[in-house]
Amino acid sequence: MGSVSGSPSFRVVWREDHCEGRHALSSPARRFPSKGRRAGKHSLLPQKRIDDMIKTSSNLLYLFSSFQAISNRCLSFARPHHSCFFFYIFLKRSTIIHMDMKTFHLSLASAPALVMFRDIPEERAQMGTILFYHGFGESKDGYPTVLQLLAEAGFLVVGIDGIGHGERRYPDFHERFPPIAPHLIGNMQLEAAFLSVVRETAQEVPFILDALIERGWAHPERIGIAGHSFGGFVTYAAVVIDKRIQVAASVVGSPEWRLPLAESPHLHLDRFFPTALLSQVAGNDTNVLPAFAQALHHRLEPYYTQAPKRLRYIEYPNSSHNLIETDWKQAWEKVARWFLAHLYANKVNGQPR
Repeated sequence: MGSVSGSPSFRVVWREDHCEGRHALSSPARRFPSKGRRAGKHSLLPQKRIDDMIKTSSNLLYLFSSFQAISNRCLSFARPHHSCFFFYIFLKRSTIIHMDMKTFHLSLASAPALVMFRDIPEERAQMGTILFYHGFGESKDGYPTVLQLLAEAGFLVVGIDGIGHGERRYPDFHERFPPIAPHLIGNMQLEAAFLSVVRETAQEVPFILDALIERGWAHPERIGIAGHSFGGFVTYAAVVIDKRIQVAASVVGSPEWRLPLAESPHLHLDRFFPTALLSQVAGNDTNVLPAFAQALHHRLEPYYTQAPKRLRYIEYPNSSHNLIETDWKQAWEKVARWFLAHLYANKVNGQPR
C-alpha cells in the first residue's frame, strides 16, 4: 500500500524581483560518479511563456524551502488551537499561487517509486508524466529539489530506484562497487557489472509505464524520462527500448557503453527520432566522457532534419562530473524548459505522435 503525504497548502502573492530562487536547486547530499514513430510538424511553446513558468517554479521552491522554518518560528508564538499558518508576501506582480504538493510512495512493476505531483495525479498526467532516474549509488529520495522543480512545472514526476539501489539496494553494494581508485580505472569487470545494472534498470521501463498508464497516471502520448549520471545511461537505453517516450533529458550520462554490447544506445540511431533529446555534459568530466554524447548528437542530426529543434547538446566547460553549483542549477532548469517546450506542447498544440 502506498501512502500519501501533502505539504502544507498556502497562498503566495509572489514578487519576482525579490525572490529569485537561488537555492531552489541545491544538489543532492551526495552525488556519485557515476521509435519508428510517425514524423510530423512539432510546435513549441513560446520561449517567454516557458521562461515565466520555470521562474515561477524556481521561485516557489525557494519560498517553500523557507516555509517550514518560518512557520515553525511563527507557530511557536501561536495559540495551541492554531492548526495552520498562512504565508503571504506582497509584491508588485500580484500573482497569487496556490501550492499543494503531494508525494506518494509505492511499487510500480516491482520497482520502488516516489511520485510527486500537484493537485490530482490524473490531471497532471494529462500534461505529462516524467520518469526520473538517480545517480549511481544514490536513490530516488536523494533529489527532492529536482523532482519538485519538475512537479511545480505541472508534470507528474516519478522517481524510480534503479536495480540494486535505494529501497532495493544490494546488501553487498560496496563490495560489488568499491569506491573509485586509480588502480580500478579501466577495470572491465566493474564496467560490466555497472552496465548490467543499467541494462536491467532500463528493461523495467516498459513495465513501469504500463503500470502508470493502467492507473491513469500516464498518458501514452505524453511520456518523458530524465536522469543524472547513471540515470542518464538509463535514459538513453530506455529511449531505444520503449517508443512511447516522447521526450528525454540526460545530465552527465552517456549513450555509448565502453564494452562492445549490442544494447549500447549509440548503435541504434534509428530508434531515437522523433523523441526530443536533450544531452547535457561536463567538459572536464573524466568519469563519463562528454565526447560520447557529442558524437551521438552529431550522428543523429540527419535523422532530425525535419525537426532539428528536438535535438540539443549542451556542454558545461568549467565543470567536472560533479557539476559546480551554478551549472547544476542551470542544467535542471534547462531540463524543465525542455519538457515544457516538447512534452507539455503536445497537449497545448494537440500534436499527434
